[in-house]
Amino acid sequence: METTTITLQELDEKDACFDGRELFEKHYPEGNADYWDVIKKCVALEEFWNINWILKNLDFTLPDLVLDELPEEPVFVYPGKVIIKGDVKITGKVLTKGGLHVIGKLTVCEYARIWGNTKADEINVSDEGRIYHGAYGETINVSDEGRIIC
Repeated sequence: METTTITLQELDEKDACFDGRELFEKHYPEGNADYWDVIKKCVALEEFWNINWILKNLDFTLPDLVLDELPEEPVFVYPGKVIIKGDVKITGKVLTKGGLHVIGKLTVCEYARIWGNTKADEINVSDEGRIYHGAYGETINVSDEGRIIC
């Protein structure tokens, strides 16, 4: 059963790291919090690895999200698959549960970060851009200080 509440008990049961549990207890001493409140708190604290852990390990998934372009937000989080129809340039942070699928060209540059499996017809990673958890495409180009980290 999917839930929109995160509890300390659930974090313990799913073997969340000590630092993540401690952070949760600090901000939610009652031992539970709304899923989106926790995500927003992690964004504000720049705790992106904790968001990635939440997406991967907690039982909350939304249906596929199909977009013509990615919203221009410094941090975009979606607990499901994100499908973008068309070319996209990412300069912020993107965290997904079901991966990012681009029907077109994906450019990851500046200090952009993508957490979650990434698929596109063409992938270009440059500057300080990073893709974590795998990248799949017909053409993949990595230049400058860009990285794909599996």
